[in-house]
Order: sequence, then C-alpha cells, then structure tokens
Amino acid sequence: MKQRFTKLLGAIFSLLMMPSLAVAEWHDFEIELRGEGLLTADEVSTGANVSFGIAVDGVGNVTRVATDAPTAVAVISGKAGNDHGLQNFSCVVPVEGDVEITTSTCSWGGTVTVKDGGGATVSTFTTQKGEGGSGCYVGGKSSSANIISVKYLGTATTLTISGGGYIGYFAMKAVSASAADVSFSLGGVVCEGTALPAGGTYAIDDSYIIPTNHTLYKEGYTLTGWTDGVNTYAVGSSTTLTGDLALTPVFTLNSATLDDRTTATTVRWEFRKNQGVPLVAWEGNSGFLVGQANVNGTNIDVKMTIDATSGKFNNSNGDWAQVNATTYFTMPICKNASFVTSTMSASEKGTFDGVEGGTNNGYNLEYTYTGEGTSMVVGLGAASWYKYIDVTYPIPTAAVSTKADRNYATYVTTSKLDFASAEGVTAYIATGLNGAQDAVVLSPVAIVPAGTPIIVKTETQGATVNVPVTTADASDVSGNKLVAGDGTTAWNGTDGYKYYFLKQDQFHEATSGTLQSGKAYLKVAASTGAPALSIDFGATNISTTNFTNDTNNSAEYYNLAGQRVAQPTKGLYIVNGKKVIVK
Repeated sequence: MKQRFTKLLGAIFSLLMMPSLAVAEWHDFEIELRGEGLLTADEVSTGANVSFGIAVDGVGNVTRVATDAPTAVAVISGKAGNDHGLQNFSCVVPVEGDVEITTSTCSWGGTVTVKDGGGATVSTFTTQKGEGGSGCYVGGKSSSANIISVKYLGTATTLTISGGGYIGYFAMKAVSASAADVSFSLGGVVCEGTALPAGGTYAIDDSYIIPTNHTLYKEGYTLTGWTDGVNTYAVGSSTTLTGDLALTPVFTLNSATLDDRTTATTVRWEFRKNQGVPLVAWEGNSGFLVGQANVNGTNIDVKMTIDATSGKFNNSNGDWAQVNATTYFTMPICKNASFVTSTMSASEKGTFDGVEGGTNNGYNLEYTYTGEGTSMVVGLGAASWYKYIDVTYPIPTAAVSTKADRNYATYVTTSKLDFASAEGVTAYIATGLNGAQDAVVLSPVAIVPAGTPIIVKTETQGATVNVPVTTADASDVSGNKLVAGDGTTAWNGTDGYKYYFLKQDQFHEATSGTLQSGKAYLKVAASTGAPALSIDFGATNISTTNFTNDTNNSAEYYNLAGQRVAQPTKGLYIVNGKKVIVK
C-alpha cells in the first residue's frame, strides 16, 4: 500500500504544481503520428520539432489545436519523422484517475517513462519489438503484436509520458479498476545478489508475467519461481492478479550442469533494463549477471561475473548498458564455443583471456574459443554501449583415439555416446571367443551407455574422432565380455583366469602388470583362449588382424569361407582384413 500512498502525495503536489495546460472535459482518444495527419507535409519533410494540443469531441474525433487551447485534453511534442512515427515523443495530459496508456512498438523503440505531476515515476515499459527491423507498427494497429498497453492507477494528476524511440500510434482511455501492488523481496532466502525485479501497481484481473531471473544466484540451484507464501508461481508463467502480491524467490536444486547438455545451448546474459534486468551499476567494484541454459529440456541458472574494479557497468539507460574498456566479464567456456556481444555502436576488437581478438561484424563482436579451459575472461573493447552477451556451447563430445600405427583401441565411456553419428569410427563390444578360441568375437554398437568398456576402430590409423554425447536410447550391451580397468587391476596368473590386453590390434595374454583406468581388458577361464587373440566380427570367422602365436608375426591367409590357408596358391584371400590376390 506504500506505493498508493506515494501516489496520493504526488497527486496533491500535482494539483499545486499543475502546468498551464487548460483542462478540458476528458474524452478517450487515439492518434496517428506516422507521416501526415496531425502533422503537416512540411513538418514531415523537414523533420521539424513540433508541439501542439489535441482536442477530442464526444465521439472521439481528434483535431490539432494550440497547446494552451481550452479544448486541449493533452499536449503532444516531438520530432516529426518517417513512417516509424514521432521521435523524442512526449505527452502531457491531465487525468482524473485510472487510465490505460497504449503506444505502438518498433524495432528501434526504447523505454517509455510515465511520471505523475510531482515528477515521480509511476511506470516504465519498452516499445522495442524484435531485432533488425521487424515488429514495427507501420503495418497498423490491427494486430496486438505491434502495440503495448500499461495502466496508471491512482488519483487525479497530470501525467508526463515520454520516450519510446519512435511513437507512431498513441491512445488513452479511462478505466475503472481496483489496484494490486506487486513487490519482490529476498525474505529469508540466502543467495548472492540483492537487485530485485521492479514490481509495480496493476489492475485487479490484469495478467502478470513472473519475471526471469537476472541478478540472483545460488550455487548449484536455479531460481525456478516466486512464492507469496501460499502459492508458487513459475518463472515465465502468467497469473491473474486478485490482490497485492508480495513475492520471495524459490530456488530448486539443479538436476544437471551445463556440461550435461546433449544439444548446442545458447546462454544470454542480458544487460538491458527494458528487457527485465533490474537496475545495476558497478563502478570500482564487482557484480554478476545470471543467464539461463536449457539443458535437455530443463533451465538452469548460469553465472557471469563482472569485474568493474577498474571500469564501469551501468544499465540505467534502459536500452543498453554503459561498459568501460577496463571492465571484464568471466563466463563458463568450452572448446569451440562461440561468443557474440551486441553493441549500440561499431564494435572494436576485444580481449579474450588477455589476448586481443574477435571479429567486428557490424554492431557485433564475435569470437570462437579454441582453448581447453573451462572459463574465459573477456574485455569488450572501446565501444561504450552494449545490449547483451551470448555464448553458444556446442554439442559435447568425447575424443576417442587410436595410436599412430593402429586402427583399434579399448575405451571406457564416461557419457552415453552416439557412435552412429560419428564419422570415421565404430564401437564394438566383445561377445566372447570364437569356436576355435583363438579370436575375440565383436559386435558393433551404435549408442553406448556411460561406463561401458568397448573397442573402437578408426578408419585411419592414429585418428582422433569426437563422438557426440546423446540422450537417445542405448544399445543393448548386456552380453559384453570386456571389463573396465580402474588403474588397480593386476595380473598374476594365480586366480584361475587369463587376462588379455589389446596390443598391436590383437589381444595378448598378460602374466603380470596393471591396466590403466579408461582402458578395457578380457578375462577368460584359464583353460580357454590362445596366448594371443585376433579380432573376429562373427559372421564368417574371418580375422581382420594379423593373428599368430609365433614371434615373427608372419601374415595369415584366409579363403572366402573363413578357413585359414597355410600354403596359399593362386586366388583371392583375406589378409589383415583386406582382399589380396595371389597370382
């Protein structure tokens, strides 16, 4: 109720300080300010600064009159412009009580401020609609997509409505509504940050959108809603106001981290007050902003710190934040992540972890991170006005490799991996030994669960392939005979088993040693298995590697039926997994 009391004081003050505008009988009105109409052709062609009153008859017809005419219900001023409307817009209008204010929107819009007769700000909103030239009112007000309305709810006063960039349409009408105050506080919630959403006074039965979090943070948690002590309202949801709403934040324990994403994810750290960011001003100290990452369908808060100990960050303008060149931003990063910041003037090169870089792309500074770190410190350069920072994190991958002279390696997955989408590599599980017990039978797998020991085959020896992380349904690996090494597994030949490790594209029996973590081995009964095991793909028992028990490692020949040939004659054979013609 404090806000209503403040409005009452403002109303009393405004009656004492009422401007010279004559007070005509109130009539609802709407006016067009694009091109000619209320403006003259000469005013439009020269871009003249104009100031005039508007008179409204009983059926809503509007005429232009002198600013001090007794029939004037409002005084309009600004700079005549093109079809986007009046620039530097201002409307001074006495009101008897509750009114609804409607303006057009524009891609080049800005913040509109509504002040009462005492100079107190009673409302702010933005007319900005879209980026890069879309969403302007020039198409007319037939669609609610290009107009915006707010309400003043209070006692009689003189309102001054100004700003908005370009105003092509303006309307006011009296309404009868009971007021509801929306306010925010931390209550007893422990978190970082103190800047809160603005709140305000609205009409009973108005819809209110629960704002996104930009300035509060709790490590490992996400602000998912606001509560009035009885009901919890999710961020981004709409609620119908039935009375005053005093809200405190609700943080929910994160079920994932940014590193758990399985799709490319963009996080925006918004600077602009007209996009819902509370007023923040850091100079000679530090702060932070919060963006949201959508990780597999769930939003989580992501923190970006701002070091202004030698610089400045201030978003009081509404449509941009002032940022000095000596202000630094630290954000999470990963290899191949792309960075973009949007400016209000031609961008300069920035610094990325202390090194000058980035590409100037009009009003954007763009950069791709190629390092191996997990955070990046950015200085934005010499431009002074910035709107936001976007960082796009690519699909996470796991690097699987083979050594320089080999096509095969063992590997233990740390995430669920999509080998079906990876070029140049195939994953296999071992399903047992072949009938002769001299080869390991392999079966390909497409989606490999986390923690699975596998054999990978690269098309090129010594290749490294990045395999995407996925949430798709995993392949069946229940028959896998490979065992994951943990860095402590040792062989001593006394426990009744044989242990094999992969070397030179074959499995060799080990008599002693320890297998490193992240690698895989075979464990078979001591009575089975040859001293070395080739690799068999199961269909024809044709070995695809050079398998031999002797020390000279001589090549072996197989006919097309998969039978080993000791003395090959003329014909087609399989040698080391390749077709060979003996002449």
